[in-house]
Amino acid sequence: MKVSAQEKFNYYLTINSKGSFYNLYINGIEIEHRKSVKHETITLPVNQSLVSDENKISISYMPLVDKLGNNKYVIGPKEDFYIDVSLERLSLKSRDKSNVSILSINYAMDSGAIISSEKTINGSERIYQDTGLASDKKIVIGEGKFYSSFTDPMNSFTVESSFFVSDDFPEFPWENGIEIQVDKNLRQKLRAAYIDLYNDIYNGKFDDVYNKLEPVWEHGSVSLHLGSAQKFVRDNNVKEKYTRVRSDGAILKPIQLSDNPSGDVIEVLGGGKLVRILPVPIEWEFPNTNKGRIAEVVFYMDQDGELKPGAVF
Repeated sequence: MKVSAQEKFNYYLTINSKGSFYNLYINGIEIEHRKSVKHETITLPVNQSLVSDENKISISYMPLVDKLGNNKYVIGPKEDFYIDVSLERLSLKSRDKSNVSILSINYAMDSGAIISSEKTINGSERIYQDTGLASDKKIVIGEGKFYSSFTDPMNSFTVESSFFVSDDFPEFPWENGIEIQVDKNLRQKLRAAYIDLYNDIYNGKFDDVYNKLEPVWEHGSVSLHLGSAQKFVRDNNVKEKYTRVRSDGAILKPIQLSDNPSGDVIEVLGGGKLVRILPVPIEWEFPNTNKGRIAEVVFYMDQDGELKPGAVF
């Protein structure tokens, strides 16, 4: 049942993890990527990644058994590995909350198999249904790739499941995009799209940046009940983040693209409709440090074959 338009809710994903690299996606949108050798807990707002009714969650994970060299790892059954994911729905009016467990996986060390636990990492019974929320007990285990900005794609394991929300959400900007086919033409167009956005930032053309990203910001703002894209940009000083020298002191680096387009690491997301290059080509750095900021823009292809920003992670 759909809630009334007057009711507003925010959604928060909590991830408890240990002993693994992982990428977590909702509906093909990257929510978090992390190395969790020790126990880590993180809670993130996820309204902008949700759709009405059924949502898909997938995790690409690497339980680290041994390290053989630089970015070379042995992965497999690990006693102190776990990933536990839950979702909270918070009423912005009453502050009432509902919660469901989405995933809780670890290894059965006697068999070496990944299992879905009936209890959360805190030892409580998992809840699969609450007001406005439900989750599927079933999980699908497989193999895939772990993508990151520090190495080429690495072999990984995957787990997928579904959960359900009762509220309405705006359509993704990329919903009606064309299925991505990674070929020479796509690689050229993708590089050109990054370069075009980079040049707008470098030359101080924020109006052009805004025109490109307005549908993405509008979708995120409406999803999070923050008003229009214009209001979001104004209230969050977004203009100061898309300039050669940011207000936090970070300086735009030369665009991070190699001389070999065929060697670009391409990740396809969003159920096959979003695409990006890794490492992220648009990056700022803080002088005299190894720290920086990145513009995690991913693109979709519209019905005319033009690549446009579809999301910002």
